[in-house]
Amino acid sequence: TVTDPRETELPDVGLLELEDAESGELVLVDTRRPHVRESLRAWAAERRQRRKELFRGAGVGEIELQTDLPYVEPIVRFFRSRERR
Repeated sequence: TVTDPRETELPDVGLLELEDAESGELVLVDTRRPHVRESLRAWAAERRQRRKELFRGAGVGEIELQTDLPYVEPIVRFFRSRERR
């Protein structure tokens, strides 16, 4: 999986107008409010957990990558752990 930190953390930058990619609906979000930022963090954590459970149940391995971090080491670590099995 590839995750961008902007998908899991909202910076405190004031008002943001966000567009739903599927419906086109526009929503105004006040990122100054801590509960708004915490809601996104909680939603993202729940989504990660559900994905992990889905992959585990299907017997699928997961390499977690982030767009703001180097990707080589997580990929190498994943395949090394597979070699040991």
